[in-house]
Amino acid sequence: MPDLDAESERLKLQFVMAYDELCKQGKITEAEFQEIVNIIEHIGEYSISELREKLDPYRWLNRD
Repeated sequence: MPDLDAESERLKLQFVMAYDELCKQGKITEAEFQEIVNIIEHIGEYSISELREKLDPYRWLNRD
């Protein structure tokens, strides 16, 4: 069975890389990218409702 901490870190890295690409494409600003990275880095500290609230401004990214 894979180490859950290692898997969690791998998934976080994939999300950061995906949002970095969006930043490079100009679809999000550097400030938005940094905010998203901060959320990803601290994801385990949030309740589901807090996470939804923090990520809600970026829901429009799903529509492209």
